[in-house]
Amino acid sequence: MKRLTETSQCAKILRVLQDAAATGDPWVAMPALVLVSGSYNIHSRIDELRQCHGYDIENRTDVSVRPHRSEYRLISAPPLLGERAGVRAGVTSPDTFEPTQALIPLIANDE
Repeated sequence: MKRLTETSQCAKILRVLQDAAATGDPWVAMPALVLVSGSYNIHSRIDELRQCHGYDIENRTDVSVRPHRSEYRLISAPPLLGERAGVRAGVTSPDTFEPTQALIPLIANDE
């Protein structure tokens, strides 16, 4: 999985979608994403967030007006690596780590 850098176009788009998801109106118009990212290839960046980074992003297009209006909203973030693989390894959150029996020998050898 590719990493997002803070200054990438994808990261800028994702930040706006995350901010909108935290509000009452999660839909973000494509022109707003163009302004924040500096890219006219919004659909390509959205596809990259979906395919390469695992985000679930929905698109809707209002065809009742001209020009047509595209909007995007963030549905969900990708699962944690352990959850995707079906292994929890005792991790309950990024700030909390509880070693499992399989990891204890590895930790003891480092001391």
